[in-house]
Amino acid sequence: MSRKPLVRSDALLGSDGLPWPRTFDGQTWAKEFIRHVHERPEIATDEGAMIAWFANAIMVGYDRARQEPNGHDGLRVGGGRTMSKKTTVLDDARKKLRNTYAEMWEKVGRGEEKLHRLRNRFSIDRLDVVAFAARLDTAMTPTVVAPVFWNRERPDQVIFPPFRFNAGNVVGGTIAPVEEIADLEGRGKVTLIKEPFPARRGYELWVDEKMETHYQPAKEARKELREIALTAARQVRRALAERRLEDAERLLARALSADDRLLDVLVLAAALGSVQGNRTRIVLMKKAAERLGMYDSFEDALNKILADGGDKQ
Repeated sequence: MSRKPLVRSDALLGSDGLPWPRTFDGQTWAKEFIRHVHERPEIATDEGAMIAWFANAIMVGYDRARQEPNGHDGLRVGGGRTMSKKTTVLDDARKKLRNTYAEMWEKVGRGEEKLHRLRNRFSIDRLDVVAFAARLDTAMTPTVVAPVFWNRERPDQVIFPPFRFNAGNVVGGTIAPVEEIADLEGRGKVTLIKEPFPARRGYELWVDEKMETHYQPAKEARKELREIALTAARQVRRALAERRLEDAERLLARALSADDRLLDVLVLAAALGSVQGNRTRIVLMKKAAERLGMYDSFEDALNKILADGGDKQ
């Protein structure tokens, strides 16, 4: 007999009258997911936990379909169903898979198991920003950069990207001895910050054209970089109209570095590519606009600027 998932005493009831996780009610599954995330925020970004969650949800649907009189397995014969030996074996495999995932989810939910992706986990309040993972020149700025953290609790450790941020924590990353950072700087892999500072939640690190670092709330950083990009875009438009193509190229690099998601910047990059006969750039900008859901607006704006000869101020 297959093992049923445990039911919490305070589990919500679905519209079918069954408690989670036996219910087929999607809204109840969603509410339970939110409750679990409030209790254990790391679950939402842990791949193993997500596999367990969705596998259970899918298998509840599968079991429900199997219980219906007109379920999808087998052939109806005289008002009943017949099942092939192959289907029965497949069902057994599915039940075992479901039980495996159910056990995993229960352990994660009770805090008895943490999957390997959670091993590198650091409170951002206990870290300092000591470097960023790039070697830049002025042509590559202004731009957002990935910080390198020093662990105040383990002074012999630094944490390199890639990592992600979750609920005030840095999750993942590569841990290295602090002595290695000087060697990496010598090889052009990182740039040390003159005066390290405490890491903060929701902040973004970026470098301006004077190679000065800025550490601001992400919303403020994006706003400032957007303004830089828009100013550069206006200058690109003017240089393009006056056929100062070298200036236009330099200014375009600044705009793209600051914010490569702005419609004006993508359109001007494609327009400059058209003037230069650079078909590759045009195609790349079109693809970028399509990814951002701006393809139609991009096409209209590009056709207009080319028809106007790029002389709109």
